[in-house]
Amino acid sequence: MQKYNAKSTRVNGRSGTYTTTLLENPLASSEILGSLAYSQNSFLSFGGRINYDYKGKYIFSGALRQDGSSRFGPNNRFALFPSLSGAWRISEENFMQPLKNVLNELKLRASYGETGNANIGDFTWSNNIIDRDYVFGSQKSYGSAQSGFANYNLTWEKNRQTDLGLEAGFMDDKYSISVDYYTRHTEGMLFQKDLPSIIGYATSFRTNLGRLSNRGFEISGKANFKLGEVKWTVDANLSANRTRVDDLGGPGSLPAQSAIFGWDNVFQVKVGDPLGLMRGYEVQGIFKNTQDLGKYPQWVTGNKVGDWIIKDQNNDGVINEADMAVIGRGFPDFVYGLSSSFQYKNFDVSLIVQGVQGVNVINGNIRHQFGVHNVNTSPTYYNNMFDSQQPDRGVEYPAPLASGVTPLNNLTNKAVSDASFLRIRNLTLGYRLPQSLLKSINMQTVRFYVTGQNLLTFTKYNWYNPETSVTSDSVYAVLRPGVDQGTYPANRVFIFGINVGF
Repeated sequence: MQKYNAKSTRVNGRSGTYTTTLLENPLASSEILGSLAYSQNSFLSFGGRINYDYKGKYIFSGALRQDGSSRFGPNNRFALFPSLSGAWRISEENFMQPLKNVLNELKLRASYGETGNANIGDFTWSNNIIDRDYVFGSQKSYGSAQSGFANYNLTWEKNRQTDLGLEAGFMDDKYSISVDYYTRHTEGMLFQKDLPSIIGYATSFRTNLGRLSNRGFEISGKANFKLGEVKWTVDANLSANRTRVDDLGGPGSLPAQSAIFGWDNVFQVKVGDPLGLMRGYEVQGIFKNTQDLGKYPQWVTGNKVGDWIIKDQNNDGVINEADMAVIGRGFPDFVYGLSSSFQYKNFDVSLIVQGVQGVNVINGNIRHQFGVHNVNTSPTYYNNMFDSQQPDRGVEYPAPLASGVTPLNNLTNKAVSDASFLRIRNLTLGYRLPQSLLKSINMQTVRFYVTGQNLLTFTKYNWYNPETSVTSDSVYAVLRPGVDQGTYPANRVFIFGINVGF
């Protein structure tokens, strides 16, 4: 059982009643207001497991657990989650014994399991009471109003996953490989659903809806090399995942969401689509003269020289929201990694490399720098924007005070970058003092080492960090992946140390 409680209080003065605005201290107000906020939740779990192993050949396991959470409505707080797994060690069969020196391990395994997601805030199933003032005649009165729409049937989001895997070890596990394929179906996703306007005090509510499918594979391999005093181990892995929205409980799509403020309708969950698609306008060039204005389709309210030329996706002769297209993907084609350790006599080296391929990032940092004419900007925009004095110059960005689609009011492919990267995550060099010296000083071990973290990142992304997300909320991170707005760079860290054993 797990419980969490938090409580906070706030005191502030009513706006306009401070005796001085230099420091808005509540004590400097004639009207002091107070508010109380609290949060609490609890989880309760029961579970059991059964294991069976027959001669190390046939292995079975089954588990059953029941979880309850106060984050859900009182009608559906508990859910049951079963799991089953089995493995066949083919290498232990009699017919495999002649190959034992070469193929020492061969295992086929399968599993099915259900898990639940309660990653939502506290009390989202209920409605709340909030402060609301009202004026009677000429007198303001303090009051309260209802906020939110209660859903007493809100319950767990359920994931049902099936795995098939194969493991093989060669030459007494000198080399080994593991291959897995999985499918995962998520049902009753914890989304917001629109309410009819007749409700009045709420526009949406938290509910379970829809079905999402994931499928993918994972491959990992390991090799151990030894030649005299040289020992070298290499681990590598590669994985890929694909998503598809199968159902949304009725509607064909959910309301579109912005990437950042000002870049609206970028992400939208649609039936039949994968998650993470970035929608925006595709820039084809710039209206350099009046002839161009007559040659290319214009924004619905018109364009002028110096504006962007936008691709007419539906060929209807006018540019509007119907011409938004998929211009990026927030989830990668695949991710990979490598770790290696090398040892020679008293020296050792370890390396960890991480890679992501086939992913895009929306660079929200440039919206104001490239889109507002009266603030500081960057040389990238200043030296690459349309100038009426040099209209034939090849540039990427429109003139200041442009109309139609601009860097300020809409997402375009100019703000979407390839964010694939390869990063040296960790590199460590070490040296151990020889045993002859340790004995003379009565020590067991002494190792000196130096470690570098995030040493190098190879990427085409020209901002600080290609590994980014605009939100830490797990739900919105799935709905709005790959958005960079003020993400900190990956810190490069150097560590010098010594390990001593007595």
